[in-house]
Parts: sequence; structure tokens; C-alpha cells
Amino acid sequence: LLAACSGRDWFRHQIRDRLLPSLRSYRPDLILLSMGFDGAGGDVGNINIYLDNHPAGLDLRAEDYEWATEQISLVSDMCCDGRVVSVLEGGY
Repeated sequence: LLAACSGRDWFRHQIRDRLLPSLRSYRPDLILLSMGFDGAGGDVGNINIYLDNHPAGLDLRAEDYEWATEQISLVSDMCCDGRVVSVLEGGY
């Protein structure tokens, strides 16, 4: 089950099919985007385990974070005049 809910494709699917439609429907006045790098490949926070010889972590790359930010920015242009506050979480 964990392997099915992991990986870069799963991450993008969740953004595209769950988050973006919800944002468009809700039409916020401002979007607060808080994104850490725990899901990045090689990060200590990434699960990095194997189930049935398949990696179970997200193993995100810089282009995945960039893509997600671009998609959210496109929605912000439609609903809140591009108002996005993006912050980096972090620190262990």
C-alpha cells in the first residue's frame, strides 16, 4: 500500500487531481504555500524504504517542486490576482 502512495508521479497526481480542483472551487483571496523538502530524494525526511523491491519514498526533484509552484501560481492568477505567499519550512 505504501509503495502505491509514493513517488514523483503520485505527488503530481495528488496536486493535479486533488489540490488544484479544490483551490479553483474554493477561490481563495490569498494562497499560502508552505513547502519543505522532506520528500526530496536523499533527504533524511524522505521515507527511503523499499516494499517488494520498490522504493516507497517520494524522491522528489527540484523540478517537481518547481512544477507544483507553477501550477498553484496559475490557479492564483485565476482566483486571487496572483497573490501567493511562499515560505520554506525546515530544520530538524
